[in-house]
Amino acid sequence: MQPLIRDGDIVYVAPSEPEQIHKGDVVLFVVGNGRALLHRVVNIRKNNGDQEFLIKGDHSSHSDGYISKSDILGVMVAIERGGLRIPADRLLYKYLGRLSSLYMRVNPKNTRLYVTLYHFLKQLPFFKKYLS
Repeated sequence: MQPLIRDGDIVYVAPSEPEQIHKGDVVLFVVGNGRALLHRVVNIRKNNGDQEFLIKGDHSSHSDGYISKSDILGVMVAIERGGLRIPADRLLYKYLGRLSSLYMRVNPKNTRLYVTLYHFLKQLPFFKKYLS
């Protein structure tokens, strides 16, 4: 889930109603073998009246597919990195998440541009707190 979530970050997750989950949110969910994963919602659809969520890791070229709301354990509410707690509901963090989600839907195989954009944004003082 780099660059927004990294190895060593502490991730805080809280239960959430499916109607409160949006594109760009990071969710903790269970896959078929019972393992829990933390990936981003890149699309939401209705299937026979139920919501399904297309899930994908930020740095992955393939999605995890659509999962049902019953597979979702919770939504990431904050991360802690180096003693700094960053709420996931901050406008800038949500914007970066949605930007990541949009980019990976539009151009999932070109991670070079994604990495270049990340390195550019990381140099800007406004984004440095979230991406350093």
